[in-house]
Amino acid sequence: MIQAASSIFEQNLDPAPANYTPISPLTSIERTASIYPERTAVIRGAVRGNSVETYERCRRLASALLKRGIGKIQKFRLPDQAKEL
Repeated sequence: MIQAASSIFEQNLDPAPANYTPISPLTSIERTASIYPERTAVIRGAVRGNSVETYERCRRLASALLKRGIGKIQKFRLPDQAKEL
């Protein structure tokens, strides 16, 4: 049986600036760093990194890629080792 929404907050609203913000992987990391700065975000063996450290490393990596001419559309491969990044 399908139940009708009991309040305005349970209804499907069309996306609008007040109720919807598109999230990309980078904005998700940035938002997490601002809300939970000290939470562990990366664990690789004995190495741990918090949300702020992860965000800062992502920004540095993005900046380095841009300086080398790698743009938004290009693909590249990274090592699967946190220490190598």
